[in-house]
Amino acid sequence: MLDILSGYGPQGLSVQALCKAGSVMDIAETNVRVALNRLTKQSKIFSPQRGFYAIDNEGYVLHEDVENWWARENLINDWVGHWVGAVAPHEKKTSVAGRRKHLRALDLCGFREFMPYHYIRPNNLEGGVLGARRKLFALGVVRTTSVYEIRHLSRPDEVRARSLWMSRDTVDGYDELLQAVRESSVRLKAQSMETAARESLMLGRYAIKFVMHDPLVPEELMPGKSRRALVKELRAYQVMARKLWAQLIAQASSSRRQAVKPIVNDIFLFQNI
Repeated sequence: MLDILSGYGPQGLSVQALCKAGSVMDIAETNVRVALNRLTKQSKIFSPQRGFYAIDNEGYVLHEDVENWWARENLINDWVGHWVGAVAPHEKKTSVAGRRKHLRALDLCGFREFMPYHYIRPNNLEGGVLGARRKLFALGVVRTTSVYEIRHLSRPDEVRARSLWMSRDTVDGYDELLQAVRESSVRLKAQSMETAARESLMLGRYAIKFVMHDPLVPEELMPGKSRRALVKELRAYQVMARKLWAQLIAQASSSRRQAVKPIVNDIFLFQNI
């Protein structure tokens, strides 16, 4: 539901249109309504008028990040060799749900475990330590987490720290997704509207989730060429998907005097991160 609603701003969409979107994804109307109630309770959406739902930007912490998923590259600054550390001595005493949220926040911010309960990442992003601290707490790290800058690691620690992001799986994942997006772009043109819309949403959501989990570390720790290639291809793919879903939503809204039109460029942003 977040995927679809994100393109329609505070005006939102009717339950009728959302149920149509659900049917395209093989989701029963009852389950769509249950999901809408759950998202409302989580403050991720709200009802601007009876029978309509819209994204609640204030309640959905990741909205701005996901909306600008393609521009994350602009957050990267030159790296001078310093690190950002995050340590939560009370992490092990946190509830299962709280620890899951804590680890998810660290992962989304590109941190890796350096030693038990102590996580680090290169200090190479816009905003530095203060920005990292704000983002981590907004995403739900344990409240006793300390976030600070680290300099002058010993040679063995420096070598170990740099190795935390050296994963061939990530680079291969980008290459595989790039190929999948290119092949899907060809298939969409020959499929029915609903089949093409379903495929574009499923693949697009997965691919952008992959991009959103990229740690954005310096080139010497993990090359970004494959990431940049996928982002470029995926933006074009999103344009195709946007047109498909706009047509489907317009059909579902045709009983109204005027079909609802998206008010932002990206009709959906694959927000299930």
